[in-house]
Amino acid sequence: MVPCCVCGDLIWRDARKLSQKHFYCPLHKTNTPDTSVLLTPGLIAFLDGLLLGDGCIKRVSKVSGLYEQACASRREEWILILKQRFEEFGIKCGITTERRKGRDYSILKTSAYPILLDMRRRWYADGRKYIPEGVEISPELLANWYLGDGHLTVRNGVYLYSLAFAWASLERLVEKMTQALSILVKIHPRREHNVEFYYIHIPIDYSQLFLDYIEDYFVSCFSYKFDLIRSPLRRWSLNEVDLLKQQYSHRKAKEISEELGRPLRAVYIKAFKLGLKRYAS
Repeated sequence: MVPCCVCGDLIWRDARKLSQKHFYCPLHKTNTPDTSVLLTPGLIAFLDGLLLGDGCIKRVSKVSGLYEQACASRREEWILILKQRFEEFGIKCGITTERRKGRDYSILKTSAYPILLDMRRRWYADGRKYIPEGVEISPELLANWYLGDGHLTVRNGVYLYSLAFAWASLERLVEKMTQALSILVKIHPRREHNVEFYYIHIPIDYSQLFLDYIEDYFVSCFSYKFDLIRSPLRRWSLNEVDLLKQQYSHRKAKEISEELGRPLRAVYIKAFKLGLKRYAS
């Protein structure tokens, strides 16, 4: 038996169709593509963010395609949120569980729609993934990209991975990000297994601005991707160091700690390293 791609219900698999990749229960099986769902600007922005990450659209037939997103099962909360968002656009989808390389994954798959094939043509011009020129920056787009294929380090900032994209298309995207958020965004090359790819880096001094921009899309299972403010390991910016030097001898360390959003212990340690005198009592 195999799960339905939409609802996950188990159905009998025809032994004559062992090579078939997608199976549907009687409720979701149809030979007529659903053309009632429209490709609205909101849906385009939503899908653009997911496709910047590790989401993909697969061609099901000559007239339709389906979207697929995999995530570790312990982060299934995000998959459930994506399912709800797809359904708000009128797109049916289901979630199944698979074990890959010793780990459990939750797999979201939508039903097949002509509009998803249109999105595939937009992103996969010749079978490879490219960033379309019309991608517009929005909080939801960057949040979906970051949650799907990004991470945060408390010393260096935010990283967004873009393994499949060319330098020129990333430059256009970085320029739009810089204008929209007024932050510094860099592109870095990296080579692994004799393959060169690029990733986007937002330095630590600008990372909180990025996280504030996408804060409406906070997901608790990814809380570690937003946990920057209170980290004692977070690198001190020049502005923070200047404030500490100016205020440490005049104000209580607790007040400075609250203003900087840092643990009190981190303030004491930094002041000691800078050779600052104890704050006024």
